[in-house]
Amino acid sequence: MGFPRLYGRNVRLTTWNVGMALRKKWPALSSLHPDVAILQEVSEQDVSKHAESCWIGNDPHKGLAVVGFNGFKVRVHPAWDPMIEFVVPIEVTGPVEFLLFAVWVMYKRSVKRLQERPNRWQMLQGLEIYEPLLLSRKSVVAGDFNNAVRWDRPRKADNHSLAAQKLSDLGLVSAYHANWATAQGKEEHPTLYWMRHKDAPYHIDYIWLPQVWISGLRAVEIGDYSTWVQGGLSDHVPLTVEMDDAVIGLVDPGAVDPAHSWPG
Repeated sequence: MGFPRLYGRNVRLTTWNVGMALRKKWPALSSLHPDVAILQEVSEQDVSKHAESCWIGNDPHKGLAVVGFNGFKVRVHPAWDPMIEFVVPIEVTGPVEFLLFAVWVMYKRSVKRLQERPNRWQMLQGLEIYEPLLLSRKSVVAGDFNNAVRWDRPRKADNHSLAAQKLSDLGLVSAYHANWATAQGKEEHPTLYWMRHKDAPYHIDYIWLPQVWISGLRAVEIGDYSTWVQGGLSDHVPLTVEMDDAVIGLVDPGAVDPAHSWPG
């Protein structure tokens, strides 16, 4: 299947918790026209069908992946600490170059911990350990945070507001909240429907961009319930941002691969 650029030279990033069986869902993902996709709950085998990809996980059937399209290349940064298992620095190169921190936050026994911080929430572990790397160049933090301000409690170690404040301190802005001029906890568009119930909506997936990129933000798109959840694809809907590459830093205008095709 050919892969056209939907909006010319703008750059599109998508995060989506696929909910397994990616091999059956490539057409749905392709409809979003991503240049870089951050995907949770995907198998190593399904991702390996795409030449430009990296996969991280402790279960070959269910992990975190980043996939590049249209000349974008992705590889795990050598600074990755496997003890922060699912907050993974990714080097993105191609038409635009930046650091991407791919996220799939989990809790308790499902993830490894830094021994010196055994009770520290995984997201905060990642932001603290990678702070020098985050500040070294333009960085994006994106994925399934599995958290929201609505669940914050006094003195709770994994309050989402702690991560949001840390990201803000690092010079990042949530694309969704910037686009809709809304505060954390006031989201009107869910990204998760718990157990696929329409009456159990939550916003727990995010794409945080450098503040200096916000003027180049052209669109923020969230999948609809009927297509993505009721249609049987996942309990999450995708979150996609589109950015003007003239603003975020075009490297090589001719780097798009016209021969790109989707696997499967």
